[in-house]
Amino acid sequence: MNEGGFRETVTEKTGLLINADLHNTIEAVKFISSKPESYRDACLEQAKRFDLSIFSENIKNVVDNDR
Repeated sequence: MNEGGFRETVTEKTGLLINADLHNTIEAVKFISSKPESYRDACLEQAKRFDLSIFSENIKNVVDNDR
């Protein structure tokens, strides 16, 4: 079982989902720490998808389309 965040938010561009054991955790921290800037823009873009105003609009569209 992979851990580290929700699958909807953690992608290959934003981070890593790993098996939560000591070895994998250490390796993931080393890997991300070696180039954290490469994840920054993707993380910011991914976070925008979950902004309250965007989320609310998406939910409204789903509800309106189901009528």
